Amino acid sequence: MTIGWSNQPRRPAPPAGSNVEWLHTPRGKASAASDLPRCSAGEPQDQPKSQLERRGGDSTDLSTNPTAPAESTTGIAHLGRPREVRPPKVLIASATPSTIDRFNRSNLRILREIGCEPHVATCFGEFDHWSNPGFREELELDGVVTHHIGFFRGARPARAWGITRAFRALLSREQFDLVHLQTPTAAAIGRIAMAGMKQRRPRVMYTAHGFHFFRGGPLVNWLYYPLEAALARNTDLILVMNREDACRALRFSGPSVELVPGVGVDPIQFRPPTPSERLAFRRREGIHDDEFLIVTIGELNRNKNQQLLLKAVARLPEGRDFRVLLVGDGTERESLTKLARDLGLQDRASLLGYRRDIADLLRAADVLVSTSIREGLPVNVIEAMMCGLASVVTDTRGNRDLIEDGRTGLIVKLNDADSLAVALDRLRLETALPRQLGGVAREIASMSYGNATVDCKMRELYLKILEI
Repeated sequence: MTIGWSNQPRRPAPPAGSNVEWLHTPRGKASAASDLPRCSAGEPQDQPKSQLERRGGDSTDLSTNPTAPAESTTGIAHLGRPREVRPPKVLIASATPSTIDRFNRSNLRILREIGCEPHVATCFGEFDHWSNPGFREELELDGVVTHHIGFFRGARPARAWGITRAFRALLSREQFDLVHLQTPTAAAIGRIAMAGMKQRRPRVMYTAHGFHFFRGGPLVNWLYYPLEAALARNTDLILVMNREDACRALRFSGPSVELVPGVGVDPIQFRPPTPSERLAFRRREGIHDDEFLIVTIGELNRNKNQQLLLKAVARLPEGRDFRVLLVGDGTERESLTKLARDLGLQDRASLLGYRRDIADLLRAADVLVSTSIREGLPVNVIEAMMCGLASVVTDTRGNRDLIEDGRTGLIVKLNDADSLAVALDRLRLETALPRQLGGVAREIASMSYGNATVDCKMRELYLKILEI
């Protein structure tokens, strides 16, 4: 079945036995995280047969043969010869390799398990602070076909046209059955490229890790709203991660909308510490047993707003023993270093840069702080919840979806250093409160945001949109 645009059917019928329902615009409602299909980590998964296994025949990708007729892979017999069936080809595209590496490894595995041929397109030539330089080679060893597209982050119109043409050429050459877009830049370029295609268009799925526009956000961010609404017409399914984004997406004309519980966190890797583990890590990092350890994790940029934490810590009453660890790197590193020095925190606050031992850091901490201005569904907060750690977060989209004030953590006003300082001091003085909040947070995170739950959801969505 070919998915068309405005004048053709856009959504395939659900496969027999599926318990996934599209959220339609405008009649549908965004489902709550508690309503999402779940499967426990130990629950066996039925392995659905691929199109190739069900129909029989050899797996031949005719699109790689330059002499093959254009219709040879569409299921139409050519010149009376039996057609050759290939597995569905699925492209995951992102502006940055780290988005694929950190958030889509499981999706690539699921695609292989259901009989698809997975492809990845990203800017392999540019690596950010979270990237693995050997990532492309790792993908290819796992059987993933890779394509370099010179995406960029941010608005750079001068480069957009050339990249759009390159992406359209990739689509024309490979004839994908599904394109799964990630990050705003890749999502915009990908859907613009498909709008100009003359041949069969693939189905389009877009994972929005957090729209740029949000309630209470600056006016300039809302300039993205009409663009996203227009591009939604060239989208079959939008995946969102918080309730506010779900409500926005349901107003778009065209796509189905699904609320998914994030990208999945391993509850075994991120677990509460034993007393000996906590003590050993603190001693390794030179942190005294009686120091109140505050940790924040994320790229050092204006949106993550780490300067708010430093200002709040500077307001804590004298005599409080505390340490602050800022994990991550980015454009604001120099300014944060200067701010810590100006506030007299150079001996209390440490900028650790990029770290791979995030689970150890969280197990050693007393509280995680998220000072973000804009979030989708913050992975660092879910990881802290899995570790049984109390969190103090700003009152913004995404944070509100994870933290219930006074039950799983504390919520403070956005850009209010005084309220953040009060919340931190409260957790420092009420020694039983962090354990109480963290215990409830661990229970909720394990039930709703584990990788088994997310994998179960993504498997069903892939099966449905591919009709296999």
